Amino acid sequence: MSVTVGIVADYFRDNTVAGAETAVLRSGARMFSEYRPSIYLALHAERQRNECRSPLNGWGYRLFSLEKKLGLGLDSSSEWLTEPA
Repeated sequence: MSVTVGIVADYFRDNTVAGAETAVLRSGARMFSEYRPSIYLALHAERQRNECRSPLNGWGYRLFSLEKKLGLGLDSSSEWLTEPA
């Protein structure tokens, strides 16, 4: 991801890192905590969901299941939208 001075993204989409979601979040910690974009995450394993939840909660993000209509909460949903609180 490249950043141009003076332009701040308000949305971050994570769908190409296939299993490295936690690493992406941790390496972008300063950006996520300072600029507070909404984040879309595709998480396909319980381990990924558990590892991603902690930093997002620490930065004050609210987490939403995008599969709620299917009866899937955050613990089982593979599609999350996160927004700064």
